[in-house]
Amino acid sequence: TENKPAPVIESESIRFKVQIGAFQQGTSPSGFIEKYKEIGDVSQCVNNAGYTVITAGSFRDVNSARNFRNNIVANYGLKDVWVVSFQGEKLIPLNDALKIIKNK
Repeated sequence: TENKPAPVIESESIRFKVQIGAFQQGTSPSGFIEKYKEIGDVSQCVNNAGYTVITAGSFRDVNSARNFRNNIVANYGLKDVWVVSFQGEKLIPLNDALKIIKNK
């Protein structure tokens, strides 16, 4: 068998966002999105568990995303928000994204 090298992941494809909500399948997040769209750059995706994940912001570095998260907590009353990471459009574990950025 032939050993294929692991695919190279470009760090430029990594983005950090702040998860501001998650909704079970069959639950519409449209009211939530409308309420919080002023936070800025609000988007949604479906994670591996089938939840619709609502995010805000988009940053190349994790510290900017953390600062944005703190701003959301302070100004919008949302408590259960955290930084998540994406490779392109795909939600990936934060630790994986940090490793990719570190190894660039």
